[in-house]
Amino acid sequence: MGTLYMIRHGQASFGSANYDLLSETGVLQSRILAEYLLAVGLTPDALYSGAMERQKDTAGAMVSLYREKEIPLPALRIENAFNECSSREIILSYVTVTAGEDSSLKEDLSRFYAYKKAFQRVFEKILMGWVKGEYRKPGSATWEDFPSVSG
Repeated sequence: MGTLYMIRHGQASFGSANYDLLSETGVLQSRILAEYLLAVGLTPDALYSGAMERQKDTAGAMVSLYREKEIPLPALRIENAFNECSSREIILSYVTVTAGEDSSLKEDLSRFYAYKKAFQRVFEKILMGWVKGEYRKPGSATWEDFPSVSG
């Protein structure tokens, strides 16, 4: 029986103009992971990535390292099914509702993409309301749109 490895992308560029790019830490994480996979002798039969830049760049670190070492890998296949849902879309859809419900978040909203703690507080509030079904907007993904992990 085969083994399936699901690897999340390296750290994205929080607070930058293009969040989809790997941060310096994310680039380093991707390289360290590639070195580890090589060290343990992993040579996959298939290699997939989502279409997001940070996903492709994380996989690309492995492809590059294996090429440097002249170890053949199958071609990287890009599958949109591995893309993340847009948390930005969810946040922007519900941020005004959340701010109206919880005035303590007003200061956090002004610093939303500049300070990680402010982002975390607002994000958690919005996400919990979204998961519980308290927030619904036509055209926006709902929690129920995603397959259940339990079965």
